Amino acid sequence: MYREHEADCLGGHIFFALGAISVIALFTKEIAYAAVLMTTFGDLAAALIGKFYGKRRVFQKIFKNDKSIEGSVSEFTIDFFIGLLIIGNPVVSLIMAFFATLTETAVNKIDDNLMVPVFAGFFGQMTLNLLAYL
Repeated sequence: MYREHEADCLGGHIFFALGAISVIALFTKEIAYAAVLMTTFGDLAAALIGKFYGKRRVFQKIFKNDKSIEGSVSEFTIDFFIGLLIIGNPVVSLIMAFFATLTETAVNKIDDNLMVPVFAGFFGQMTLNLLAYL
């Protein structure tokens, strides 16, 4: 069940659990749920669509990875709809989806299962707090 590179280090499930625990402890219930589900289903959509339909890999030059535009667009779309379903605020959903997709696409060194929920949750919570003051 482990990938080759996970044989001698912590697997993605450990980083996912740490990310989920962190966002549940730090952010509101809706933001935490949305961040965890964005990590789960957004990453799944990006991997499946990118693997089967991904043709354009322009992120290789920018982020030094093998991610495709098609996979990133599918992740953003799924993340945005998850945010709309759980949070209901399109602005917060848009910000969370953007940062979840950006983090998933840009992060290479640290496991993205930890970084995606933390970044998406942080920027979602900050946007929600900012909108509450306006």
